[in-house]
Amino acid sequence: GQLRINAQSGDLSGGAVDAKNMVLQPAPAEGPWAAATQFSMTGADDYLQGGLVAWTSATNYAKFVAMEKPDGDWVLELGRRINGDMVYTNADLPEGAAPDDLQLQMVSTGTSIQGRWSVDQGATWQSMGSGYPSTGLVAPKVGVAAYNGTGSQVGAFDWFKMVEPVVEPDTCEATEADPGYRTLFDG
Repeated sequence: GQLRINAQSGDLSGGAVDAKNMVLQPAPAEGPWAAATQFSMTGADDYLQGGLVAWTSATNYAKFVAMEKPDGDWVLELGRRINGDMVYTNADLPEGAAPDDLQLQMVSTGTSIQGRWSVDQGATWQSMGSGYPSTGLVAPKVGVAAYNGTGSQVGAFDWFKMVEPVVEPDTCEATEADPGYRTLFDG
């Protein structure tokens, strides 16, 4: 079966911290962890969102969600509220892709929160970059959510699990510059 969540009004963005219908459980108390899900969204609405949330408080949380833009296209958003300040990273889903059997993975390395996604049942993964510091995200609850809709849109979650062992998102390895050049990117 699926966990089906009606996406009611409310958001986790900017000054809004009133998203409804988050289903959360305690994250592992020690060390790194990774939460993963596969889900689909039905319906349409500007900024409709569904995916993963790690919650400590209204001033310290993380989200890794699929979000519908006003033009109807979908983006992925890794958002992090750190002591009340909100930061985001967005990535477009491939042309024509919608959150249909989309797999998301939120990883806590112990020092940062990162995100990875797959549109092919986990055969290949794309990274959302190096992520954001996990500062203030103490003993979070982690789980799934669907929000910022009218209540008629549905986030259908096929599964949610804490992934063992933790799969680290892709990172760049530092390289040496060619003779006569200097490195501007540190990995």
